[in-house]
Amino acid sequence: MEINPFTVTIFHNFVGKRYTTTDNSQSLPSYVISSANVMAERSLFGVQLMLKAEINNIFNKSYETFEGYPMPGRIFRGTIGLRY
Repeated sequence: MEINPFTVTIFHNFVGKRYTTTDNSQSLPSYVISSANVMAERSLFGVQLMLKAEINNIFNKSYETFEGYPMPGRIFRGTIGLRY
């Protein structure tokens, strides 16, 4: 199995206006959320090591996916994985 030693991924998600009433008189505004991650993989002594750093909602955008339920702001996450 070939291992890609370094990967960078950038995501941009656009969500359009969503109506919240049956007569379409009220809606939630559209929004764009950007996220990115960097991942490094290495094989050492027959074990696959993976390190990953992520940042979600890079620009700390305030938004709601459902009316009255705000989503979290900027989130940082780190992951370490082993495959043997």
